[in-house]
Amino acid sequence: MKRTIYLLSIMIAGALITIYSCTKENQTIQQAVHQASTLGDDNHELSPTDIKVNNLITGFRDKVAHHLENPGLKSGESIATDSALWFLEATINYSHCFPNEYYRGFEIDTVYLAISKDADGNIDMGELAQKYDEMKTEVAALYHGSGFEDKGLAVVDLKEISQNNSEIVFTSETVTGNKGIDPLPGPFEEGDDWWYGELAGLCIENDNYEEESDAAEELFALINDEIPDPSGNYFFINHKPYDITGGDPLIQRDPTPDNHLDYYLYYASTEWGVCGEDTLCVEYPEMNLYYNYLKTLIFSYLPANVPVLYGKSIEVVTNIDGYSEYANPYMKYKHHLFTIYGEKVGFMAGAEGPIEL
Repeated sequence: MKRTIYLLSIMIAGALITIYSCTKENQTIQQAVHQASTLGDDNHELSPTDIKVNNLITGFRDKVAHHLENPGLKSGESIATDSALWFLEATINYSHCFPNEYYRGFEIDTVYLAISKDADGNIDMGELAQKYDEMKTEVAALYHGSGFEDKGLAVVDLKEISQNNSEIVFTSETVTGNKGIDPLPGPFEEGDDWWYGELAGLCIENDNYEEESDAAEELFALINDEIPDPSGNYFFINHKPYDITGGDPLIQRDPTPDNHLDYYLYYASTEWGVCGEDTLCVEYPEMNLYYNYLKTLIFSYLPANVPVLYGKSIEVVTNIDGYSEYANPYMKYKHHLFTIYGEKVGFMAGAEGPIEL
């Protein structure tokens, strides 16, 4: 079973950042004047936001390199804690993450890191450079330690855990993807009749399916083929993990549910009738319907109906799980969707793009 962890994310209001670099002054992040454009190719005109973010990240990366090459350097520059975390996350995603690969599954690992604060409660640039290098080393170790033979670094997500007068503690969560074919055949065809979840296999007697699977697993295996744009020339900032389950009123399609295609995600309950084989076996026509509902859900419905996702685009679906639960007096059967959204920012012309760790 794929390892799935509820992801944590950093929420920094806006994508447009303005930096004021001077001795002992904090660097601040301002809210965006408008959203970054959705990009498709190298020739797409970059928005002012795209250009600003590119310049900020590459400028920060140059400062990090300069400090690492000169460990005794005392520049006197300091950065506010929230800005420091933004730079750490944005820079490693810009430099080393590949959101436009085709992935079949993910391993998600977490490390805890701490940064010392100066007397004014800010982060010295030299300290921040060392912490970026430490975080990059930790991420690389997790990435190379994954069990996938052909892999890619999909997302690195930072979250503040705590802070006091002397330090800030945060997590760095590494999402490593198992690369797949470009893309798998689909959609579902005759014979693709799967039990709704719990790795129950195909809906046939004496199923000897060699790899345990179910309707949720099969939908997950295909949906990530819809997300990447291999010709895309962009990266993501301001990540937001988001999960939702079938049965949530937000995604109800049918006002009079009857255990048949009532939600954008699979959901059935004995509250509305017997949940027998006809309900729990998702036959291939329904698999295709749920597949199309899922595309609608992640690309348009959630970004339009969930305030924390406004202005963001789907970056990756990290898992879809199918399980049952008893909620007295009913049994409920559902799919649970795990995603990460982010704001797209186009690479500037001449940018080298991400490189493998």
